[in-house]
Amino acid sequence: MSTKQHFSAASLTSDATYRLLSSLVVPRPIAWVSTLGLDGVPNLAPHSYFNAVSNDPPIVMFSAERTGDTAANITATGEFVINIVPEALSEAMEVTASAVDGSVNEFALAGLGTSRALGVAPPLVTDAPAALECVVTKTMHLGESLMVIGAVIGFHVESGLMGDSGRVEPDRLSPLGRLGEAYTSLGNVFRQDRPTPESLNVDRRAKVVRRRDVGGAHLVGSVPRDSAAEVIEASARHLGAHLAAIPDGETGDRLDWTTFQAVHVFHPNSALETISQPASFAENPDAWRPGDLEEDAWLFRIRDGAGVPHFGSLGYVEAAVESYKVFKRSSRQGAVGQEVRFQVSLPAPQSAVSWWFHDPDDADRVNAAYTHAMADEVRRLCEAIPHDDLTIQWDACWETVVFEQVFDWAPSGDPMERIAMQTPVISMGIPDKVMVGYHFCYGSMHDKHFVEPPKPQQVRRTLQLCGQQLGPTHRLRAYAGPYWAR
Repeated sequence: MSTKQHFSAASLTSDATYRLLSSLVVPRPIAWVSTLGLDGVPNLAPHSYFNAVSNDPPIVMFSAERTGDTAANITATGEFVINIVPEALSEAMEVTASAVDGSVNEFALAGLGTSRALGVAPPLVTDAPAALECVVTKTMHLGESLMVIGAVIGFHVESGLMGDSGRVEPDRLSPLGRLGEAYTSLGNVFRQDRPTPESLNVDRRAKVVRRRDVGGAHLVGSVPRDSAAEVIEASARHLGAHLAAIPDGETGDRLDWTTFQAVHVFHPNSALETISQPASFAENPDAWRPGDLEEDAWLFRIRDGAGVPHFGSLGYVEAAVESYKVFKRSSRQGAVGQEVRFQVSLPAPQSAVSWWFHDPDDADRVNAAYTHAMADEVRRLCEAIPHDDLTIQWDACWETVVFEQVFDWAPSGDPMERIAMQTPVISMGIPDKVMVGYHFCYGSMHDKHFVEPPKPQQVRRTLQLCGQQLGPTHRLRAYAGPYWAR
């Protein structure tokens, strides 16, 4: 028979509940939280209702009194640093726990030095062995407490703390722990082997990798780096916890978007005549790289008697396959989370064609041929990259700015219906496991839009038309910036 005494939580006073809970859930790690007030005064206080709650994305949680400076500063700024408290700084930590006025600088009060964080404004405790830079993702009022959930955007770890496994060795960190009203040092550290399901003669749980459908952040494709490796590494390091997919940055020849097609698809095609080209390209084609759009004035026409041109490979699959190798290597090394996909950004056909063909009849004929070539490009792409790993983004720029009649060579007819009619040809062959989206682009040439984005109703109508053409198995999602399908 049990000898445990039962206490009904409803019958306990707030103080009695605190005493029981804080002394039963032990030992607890201590978050030495530094914040910065709007007046520029730093605050430092320990909070032992604290823990890590997710590693991918890296998320921590702690709670503080709603009336305290920590809660006030976090509510105002959305940033904080969690410093790990070593046993050697226990007395200094206790000083910062004192309920002093908000105008008091606890760093100075406790004789602690500060170091500058890299991604947030609050300072680090210089002598703390490790620290986490965090931004608030959510707060919640729980009685007299403010629960703070934060995404870790940066780790500071003193050299010598890491072991061969990539983990911080606990005896080197020597963290302080909370035991109700008391504290504890690390004490005895031991390790033990965890039995496998096979050793227990039971079935192993099936491993399921959940892909993110949508992230809290999205990269539309172009990233100012020199290589796919740099783009993927930087994207994973700075935004990995928030991205559903990572692009390769459209580096190299793809730097200037569809100029890539002008150089490698339209210019060499025997059915097309190059009316104008950049002078620098004519001088040295092999060394040429895209520059200013106004200088890169490519223009083409269909040769007399040539009919409808034929296009083979558009070059996107070959580039994607090489970049995907880099993406998978980063994934195997743990730099990219397993739930993150590889993103391939492709121009919607009219965007690839209409910049370079100003005769409406030529543009229509080339667009028809290019649309079918793009459909074949997508088919090869889906054969080359596993469907669970792949996100395809259609970049529609011409298709959007043409609404406002910015260019006098735009083809006749309803532009929305033109967009919708090309959708089934380029997208219907894409397997269901591949994520597909539309990025409606309004340009950033000279750091401004061609035209300002239209009212949401206009974009919604375009999405509805695309959805009707894609069919009932595809669901549409819309976000400020890119607009996603499926």
